[in-house]
Amino acid sequence: MSPIVKEANAPDALETLPMLSTSPENHPPVPQPVWYFAYGSNMASSTFMGMRKIKPLSHHRAIVPTHKLTFDIPGIPYKEPSFASIDEKGEGGMACIGVVYEITREDYERVLATEGAGSSYAEIEVEAYKLVGNEEKAPADIVKDEKNFVKAMTLKAIRIRKPNPRPSVRYLNILRDGAAEHKLPEAYASWLASLPAYHPPTRPLRAVVGKYIFLTVWMPVVMVIFTLLRTTTGKSGKAPGWLRWLAERTFRTMWRWHDSHFWRTVFGRGDGLEEKQFDDEKNSQLLYKPLIQLAISPQC
Repeated sequence: MSPIVKEANAPDALETLPMLSTSPENHPPVPQPVWYFAYGSNMASSTFMGMRKIKPLSHHRAIVPTHKLTFDIPGIPYKEPSFASIDEKGEGGMACIGVVYEITREDYERVLATEGAGSSYAEIEVEAYKLVGNEEKAPADIVKDEKNFVKAMTLKAIRIRKPNPRPSVRYLNILRDGAAEHKLPEAYASWLASLPAYHPPTRPLRAVVGKYIFLTVWMPVVMVIFTLLRTTTGKSGKAPGWLRWLAERTFRTMWRWHDSHFWRTVFGRGDGLEEKQFDDEKNSQLLYKPLIQLAISPQC
């Protein structure tokens, strides 16, 4: 067999391959982490890292001086009447304290997807200050400097209900556990412990019957909506506009059933409030108000 002779001027095969540039321009930018301020059940690691499967890069106790904690998101009467949100604090009142998490963009979108997929909350940016002080019982100080200040994303109610229904014992206990876990200031933890909770009726019999009728009718409907929201969420963490609109209409109809004169007269209330807090049926019907129409428009 004749030996293979390489021509003197023939380029080497490796030399003919294009060089792969390592210039940063040829690589997609790495998404920056997101600061997310949690004030409700997401303060508890059992919810945030357990149920939602979020893996924080870091976390700190923090306060948002401009906002307060509210429970104005209407949930499910007789079971979970309300959920936490925040609102502008105004003069006086207690500022909202919680946990600010540093998370990846992917995990932030997972938070949105598991918090109603855009049907319950709107994203807002707040100024959060990390709390200084490690002792649980010591007052935490607000040090307003660049080291302790972050601009964080958080969630605010799209639809509200006034007066606020009472949150369930189960839900409030998650907030209290989160406050204890992260050693929030004692004054704030004590305030959370003092909040009144909703207790399902155990008597009279008509109230108990009303609870079972209501949940038998509405829980399957709500579970279908929740399943659709969870399974149709896009990369943005939000469900399609038509589904968010359907979810809003479903909850509106459910609460109007609860607020109807017939239901209140025969079976009582399933939101933990007293009947005297409502002026008349017309006002009761208008308690459930979507705040951001664009967020629930079928065209979104």
